[in-house]
Amino acid sequence: MNDHCTVKIHEFENDIPCLIYHIEGDCRLGKAFYYNSFLENITGYRAKEVMGNPDFWSSIIHPEDRERVLAINSFAKQHHATFRADYRILKKSSDVCWIMDEAKPNEDGNLVGYAVDITLKKRMDESMRYDATMYQSMIEDQTECVCRFFGNSRISFVNKAFEKLFGIPRQQLIDSYFVQLIHEECRDSFWRLISEMSPHNTKSEIELLMGTKSSGHIWIEWTVRALLNNNSKIEEFQLVGRDIHDHKIAELDRKFVLEQMSAIYDANPYCMGVMKKMPDGKVIFVSANHATANFFGKPAKEFVGKSLEEVGMIFENIHDIIRPSLRDNELLRGKDNLGVLIPKVFWALILGKKYYFSSTVTIFKNKVTGDEYICFVWHDISKTVELETMIKTTGKELPDGETWITEND
Repeated sequence: MNDHCTVKIHEFENDIPCLIYHIEGDCRLGKAFYYNSFLENITGYRAKEVMGNPDFWSSIIHPEDRERVLAINSFAKQHHATFRADYRILKKSSDVCWIMDEAKPNEDGNLVGYAVDITLKKRMDESMRYDATMYQSMIEDQTECVCRFFGNSRISFVNKAFEKLFGIPRQQLIDSYFVQLIHEECRDSFWRLISEMSPHNTKSEIELLMGTKSSGHIWIEWTVRALLNNNSKIEEFQLVGRDIHDHKIAELDRKFVLEQMSAIYDANPYCMGVMKKMPDGKVIFVSANHATANFFGKPAKEFVGKSLEEVGMIFENIHDIIRPSLRDNELLRGKDNLGVLIPKVFWALILGKKYYFSSTVTIFKNKVTGDEYICFVWHDISKTVELETMIKTTGKELPDGETWITEND
């Protein structure tokens, strides 16, 4: 190669942001006869300061790494192999610099190599390792269950809380399948949720009935996250769960009771309904049962949002029914937002016809919103009243234990 070509190559090498060097012989720690200008960036030394010094490179290797580098160099020299190592050097300023160093023998028997400053990468790796260690410690100390698994539900990690709750040793849980811990009735819901998750939908929640050795079947609420890899593909799923068994059982019990009460509510032959006091003083229907709907000859859904007058009911003493409040009603003092008013008889005009009713009214309050509601049970006693009025008018006495009911009662 002529001198002109050599000069051009060296000019090109000086523009490369890494150290280029040529070593005499096959020992990486031997005497260099060429360094490009990047030597000063990595070591702080200029090429003219160190050129020809056979001990220069070995002298700047960090003492804690020197033995390892010497061993790698000896192996490469013995086997005529590529020298490759990551290690620390001490710069002229005494600062520590991590480098990735690689050298190969050429046809002349000398070594040609390059070295790259990887200090920033090492710091980032160390920071990531620290963060990973801290994260792992935090996960282990969590009181909530934590589990990670692959797309087929094969478990890759569980924390202590998970191991304790399920009563299964961690070594048995790893590589087992999460779906096997789920009650059969919930497995379809689980797979449906997993199939719906994507790189654009990485978080969801689900309540699952789980089987444990320590506590039998329990309800757990899981927060599910899809963990993405560098290619933005789902690599694993992470679940964080909390025991909601007592709450869930209470919720299911309430639901069952409400279903039964709803059936009783709709099947009751008495008129029943719930009304709400609005801020403007208006009282409107929230619901009405079938008996109420049949009495008025309207579907139950047509009552919702309407007042008594709007459904065709005009009361002679309606204010006596709806006026008592939670603050004023003596019966409510010392009780938990619930009171039963004394049953009473009243009459009302419904579509122009006079009816008598026996009623029981309960007033209760929503603790969150402060809204007051009125729950009523009405029974049409018009025929009874008419009969008693007729007997009273004729002067005949009623049997023992019976009472007169008049419009003024």
